[in-house]
Amino acid sequence: MNRIERKSSSGHIHIPSSSSSRTLNRKASTLSNIERRGRKKDVIEKFIESDQTVILSSLSQLRHNILCEGLPTSGPDQLCPYRIYIWSILLRASPINTDDYVELVKVGESKSLGKISNDAFRTFKRDRKFQGKVSESTLIRLLNCYSLTVESRNEKLEKYENIVADDTDYFDEDLDTTEMIPMASSTSSKRTSIDYDLIHKQKLKLSPYVQGMNILAAPILYISKSEPEAFSLFSKLLKTYIPLYVLPTLNGALDGVKLF
Repeated sequence: MNRIERKSSSGHIHIPSSSSSRTLNRKASTLSNIERRGRKKDVIEKFIESDQTVILSSLSQLRHNILCEGLPTSGPDQLCPYRIYIWSILLRASPINTDDYVELVKVGESKSLGKISNDAFRTFKRDRKFQGKVSESTLIRLLNCYSLTVESRNEKLEKYENIVADDTDYFDEDLDTTEMIPMASSTSSKRTSIDYDLIHKQKLKLSPYVQGMNILAAPILYISKSEPEAFSLFSKLLKTYIPLYVLPTLNGALDGVKLF
């Protein structure tokens, strides 16, 4: 049996007892296990990692847990390590294919690029943490990609609005309403429900860009693990949850004020 030896102040070799040796070994084993396991997971993190069969009730429970427990922060930047996953779940934003986002970037400049660039360099200019993590070019690229998708959608709406108004059941198979690639060939043929609703029911034209979108995109980019992930969340937020708040007429904001 291997034993731990050390010298005393008098120079003699001290050999610990078997019980002391076992205690030291247990402590070393415990520390090793802690290192392997990493940090301890809290209630909310355990919840989002567990299987949830009923989506709506699970979302309600998650919101309740967040209100009661809050999201913990750690590290030098004081960030919650799983905040982006919470946002993705609450927004119900699906993961996107990175190749799709790359293709969208390749499309080039949107009509709103000038406005985007004018606003981007002023975004959280005095926040060193933000400036150190999110570059101006990243913010411009994300907003430009979003603008491209909206410009493409609005063009399709203008082209088909008369036909749709006459026949709500009409659907042209040549009308590509995919979310990601507006002007390049798409790798996906899946149409989202929000696209269908916008074309066939609401016929709502979104704004490619209005001042203030940069402030909405900035925190999403700050906590996201990747740029495509941030684009997915940003698009979902604006197109599905607050489309009226980002119109030049500020319809959503005005309606919100009326509630008070």
